Amino acid sequence: MIHEKSCGAVVFFPVGKERLYLIEQMKKGHFSMCKGHVEEDESEHETAARELLEETALRARFLDGFRETEEYSPYAGCMKEVVFFLSQAESTRVIPQPEEVREIYWLPLDLAIRQLSFESDREILRRADAFLNAAGSAATAPEIRPYTADRIPDVVRFEEELRREEDVWGWEIDDAYLESVRKSFSDDLFRDSISLLAYLDGRVVGRIDSSMIRSRFDGSTKAYLDWICVLKSCRHKGVAQALLNELRRELKTKGLNTLIALTASNDEAQRFYRCIPNSEMHDVGIWIDI
Repeated sequence: MIHEKSCGAVVFFPVGKERLYLIEQMKKGHFSMCKGHVEEDESEHETAARELLEETALRARFLDGFRETEEYSPYAGCMKEVVFFLSQAESTRVIPQPEEVREIYWLPLDLAIRQLSFESDREILRRADAFLNAAGSAATAPEIRPYTADRIPDVVRFEEELRREEDVWGWEIDDAYLESVRKSFSDDLFRDSISLLAYLDGRVVGRIDSSMIRSRFDGSTKAYLDWICVLKSCRHKGVAQALLNELRRELKTKGLNTLIALTASNDEAQRFYRCIPNSEMHDVGIWIDI
């Protein structure tokens, strides 16, 4: 038995409170969603992102927590697995790949389901739409802004909301804490720190914080991911991925190519970290008191 594997994406574009889904008419005539064969040494996310770029000219922006699979036999003696992720498009401007794609359509859910040629694809699309409905994500992409001193009040409101939603946070928002945070914005020791905030509807719903690590071991500079956190009510809306993507862009402009993180041990955090494209889990993190 031959086993094949492809990866792709359910791509949507929010229009007000509705969503349009990307459907491709392939050169062979059938209607499908973007997907393609995994190439050597590619991760699943890398394959899906490459296929999306090649077939549509869209860049992937994967949402956290969605990974669905389908299996079928394309011909006798072969079983094929297809892995789908979920990606929000930043625009509807597309360029069909001439060798593979005849036409690309943006359709509402009911028309998209009717247009797809195969029931397995229709089921994946239904699951994606249900996922978005459950997450409340017909929505606008988060706006990522740098954390500056004038935004401390926004962050305090965010941290207070964190505690209302989940009683697991172990530090007090007291005067000493606020004074330490304020001083960090004028202290040269923090000049290499990067902190970003995610805003939805005018309020902070997530943050990410990193700093630089320099070592004479190999003369390199790496980035350390200190914290990434999203309000529980706003998870699975692409907030964490948007924060991480913007951080990676900033680090690249500084010439860095490695970001090291200690991963939280809870299941939700582990699922998020394992879905990060171009990454791998290895080694064990340890906290040492000094």
